[in-house]
Amino acid sequence: MRKLRMQLLLVMLGMQYSLLNGMNILLSTDDHNIARDVVIAHCLAHDDYDTYRAVAMLSKAHNRIIEGKYRPKKKPIEEFIKWRPHNVTGYTSWNKDFSKCAWVTIRDSDLDKKNLQLTLVGLVNDNVHYVMSSSRLWRDFSCPVFEDNMRPCFDTYGRAFFYGYGNINPCWNGASLTEYSISLDGEVERYYCGFVTVISNKYGHTTHIYPGNYFFNCPVLLKAWLQSKEVRIYQFGNTKKKSYDIQGVTLPDAYKTFKKHVGLERYYRALYNRDIEWIPYNCLLEELRQGIDNRYKEQQREKKSSGDEK
Repeated sequence: MRKLRMQLLLVMLGMQYSLLNGMNILLSTDDHNIARDVVIAHCLAHDDYDTYRAVAMLSKAHNRIIEGKYRPKKKPIEEFIKWRPHNVTGYTSWNKDFSKCAWVTIRDSDLDKKNLQLTLVGLVNDNVHYVMSSSRLWRDFSCPVFEDNMRPCFDTYGRAFFYGYGNINPCWNGASLTEYSISLDGEVERYYCGFVTVISNKYGHTTHIYPGNYFFNCPVLLKAWLQSKEVRIYQFGNTKKKSYDIQGVTLPDAYKTFKKHVGLERYYRALYNRDIEWIPYNCLLEELRQGIDNRYKEQQREKKSSGDEK
């Protein structure tokens, strides 16, 4: 209910802003400012940073107000970064309350490999007078997983993480989908990512784990799967692994979308001196498609059942 009220307030605020700009009505400026301040104050009181960002995105004027009055945590971090040399590949990411920011730097290395550097800058204990940074370099990196949105993300513990394709274990032959992460105190982790489905047949139920490179050409599916609510972390020898269960995934309607991955294509050409064989969704292993399609059908039944109950 609270979220609905906030959405209605934002709609009203947006309509009012459009009316003021489109019709040049100056008499309503005070009302407009009051509505804006009410929405922003409500966001701050409830730590509703998603709506907070939405207000800033209404216009450049609103963004300037948010930047000037309501983001005191962001300014000292920006000043800290300003006076230190850094190179950003892709985009800089901020966490929800703007107390941390992170970016990656990807540089060419030897033998057609690259180096990945993940940097995190943030406030110490939310104190605007103390800013620190942590950075880690990983070698034997090949390419980012999502080429159209190269930016780190933040987990619930405030760690910055980034998905890439790299060799996580020197004993393995070849790269894998890997999650690289770092905390503000410098603690780093690197996880091999696997994807779990359960196949039902006449022999019963069978669990299958698939490597991430199966889905590089299905970015919509891969992004949804990496957001699974059912994630298991475990140790296999010297390697840490994460398994993402299909039962915790919310699949969008366009999950079968196909797109070539340029970085992976270059990696294969440099490593094997041949082009990669791209496989569209309909040509994936039948058992794999069965597990994914069954999950989507289950979602549709849940939606329909929820709609019927209402």
